[in-house]
Amino acid sequence: MFAPQMAPSSSSIFQTREPEPGELVLDVVAAGIGPWDALLHTGGWDVGLVPPAALGVEAVGRVAATGPGVTEFRIGDLVLVHEVPLPGGSGTWAEQVLVSSANVARLPENLTPTIGAALPVAGLTARQALDELQVGADTRLLVVGASGPTASLAVQLARLRGADVVAGAGAAHADNLRALGVSEVIDTHVKD
Repeated sequence: MFAPQMAPSSSSIFQTREPEPGELVLDVVAAGIGPWDALLHTGGWDVGLVPPAALGVEAVGRVAATGPGVTEFRIGDLVLVHEVPLPGGSGTWAEQVLVSSANVARLPENLTPTIGAALPVAGLTARQALDELQVGADTRLLVVGASGPTASLAVQLARLRGADVVAGAGAAHADNLRALGVSEVIDTHVKD
């Protein structure tokens, strides 16, 4: 068993088992926090947490152990993860977490762990929305609330797909949105 490294004054009630084929144990470096975490706490979103358990479904971690057959990641690699349900029964707010390697990606070198930990849920949500809408090079897309975390990722991903993006946001965000590649900003704070 892998026991999370706990501060000397605390007692360890969480244990992470040896990784099976296709699994990794991560030492959590930074964990994302979002409004969905309240759903985990209240039971409104079942992600397979087994109490007592840490909350959290997104993080950046350093690979501490790999299961048999995992060849794409090495011990010490910094990675992003978002996984539901969580195979280890505890969330990413723990010091260690067991995850499936299929739900892990390397942390881009230009991102800090703190920024990276905030991307998985918002990024996946943005990508799923664009996939559902079949956004491509022939698309003109209106993104309302475009300065928000998920929407600004949708803007960037849509631009990478070649879409013409129109942003709905307050005038204070216009310059930042144009820098992300939107062709037009509609000021949503103007009446009518």
